[in-house]
Amino acid sequence: MLFLIALPAISSVALVWRFLQIYAPSNVLIRTVRSAPPRWHTVLYLFALAIALLVTMHVVSQAIERGASDWLNAAVLVLAWDAIKVATLAIVTIGRCVLQAVGCKRSVRRTSSAIPGVSDAVDPPESSPRAETWPIGSGPRTLGGSCRSRLARP
Repeated sequence: MLFLIALPAISSVALVWRFLQIYAPSNVLIRTVRSAPPRWHTVLYLFALAIALLVTMHVVSQAIERGASDWLNAAVLVLAWDAIKVATLAIVTIGRCVLQAVGCKRSVRRTSSAIPGVSDAVDPPESSPRAETWPIGSGPRTLGGSCRSRLARP
């Protein structure tokens, strides 16, 4: 019986949560940044946005201290929460940038010693049946694509 009473509350909370995950601006920003390849200028933009949110939060809290409406405390909480989310996203993006750079250095290091005793300048012979089947950028010199092509994307 208690389950039948709690079911509408649970489903409405789940519906609101899903709506906020899809349409809330900070969640849209997080989805966009996490789906794009990590860039250092994105980190700078995110930290600038977090600082702007903190400054706005401070201005609103000063207005509340000077006699503005008390309901603005909710806005201060939302601004603080969004600043924390954006700053955390910036830190995670820094980690992704570092991991991407380390991964590229690792793949470059691997290419020089991928096959012991074989030069890095080995190309498949033109008469070889496998010569046509190697995708661009995945030959013996690069082993899965070059690091420069991953870093040079716009």
